Amino acid sequence: MDVELVRTFLAVAHHRNFSAAGRDLAIVQSAVTARIHLVEKAVGARLFDRNPKHVTLTQHGLQLLEPARSLVDAEERFLAALRDERPTGRIGVAAPESICAYRLPPLVADLAATFPGLEVHIIPAGTEVAMEHLLQRRCDLALSLDPPAANTRLSTERLGTEEVGLWTAAEAPPPGTFDEVASGALFLLEEGCSYSDQFLATLRSETGENGRTTRFSSLEAVKSCIAAGLGPGVLPQFSIQAHDNLVRAAIPVPDAEVFLTRESARWLSPGVAAVAAALRALWRDATG
Repeated sequence: MDVELVRTFLAVAHHRNFSAAGRDLAIVQSAVTARIHLVEKAVGARLFDRNPKHVTLTQHGLQLLEPARSLVDAEERFLAALRDERPTGRIGVAAPESICAYRLPPLVADLAATFPGLEVHIIPAGTEVAMEHLLQRRCDLALSLDPPAANTRLSTERLGTEEVGLWTAAEAPPPGTFDEVASGALFLLEEGCSYSDQFLATLRSETGENGRTTRFSSLEAVKSCIAAGLGPGVLPQFSIQAHDNLVRAAIPVPDAEVFLTRESARWLSPGVAAVAAALRALWRDATG
């Protein structure tokens, strides 16, 4: 079977929409429809249930996902061997918002300078969403600040740690105890941020209270509230810049561990291997 037909099947399975798959493949929707008809004719079964807004995989379609992915991987390995390929292509990296904002941009710029044909796409995502992206092949690598749930299809390695602290505005008296934190406002990243969740759990354990906790999806929103003197907040050390005028409270906050995950059976292309190696070096250098 033509591998382009298989790629089209995977694109529709990924986007759950013929038009979106066509945009991804740079072909018109009618061509996507025609290709899917050819695949369904070849296998002798309907692969998608259609409705006006989206499509869903039938049982036959679900059974074909892994063989289709293996076929596309095999073609990529074959072509790479023929070309003695340098790292190229578009590599998706899913990661927490804080890492996307502060750790990854310099790395992406360095990779682009070293490998002009390599494009790294950053995808903000919490751990659970990042793992789903991997399993659905919406990204190639995923970073997380806590170990993902065990899954036989995924392979995870520990890269290092990130220092985390409780920060206050320089002109505000820093809290010295958990009771002081619980008696006022507290600013954290949204639920699912491992170090924020862990600090809040410790606060509850120590005081039985949550404080007047406000949670944001944006790290910059947390920093802005702290800087305005509204109360302390938990942030990673790397996000604090010299001009932020924040100071660290003495209350201990455990370091966050950083993990790198990929799909175990998926072919490790030169591009993905180069990005993974750069990520390992980044945390090796950061944690000494």
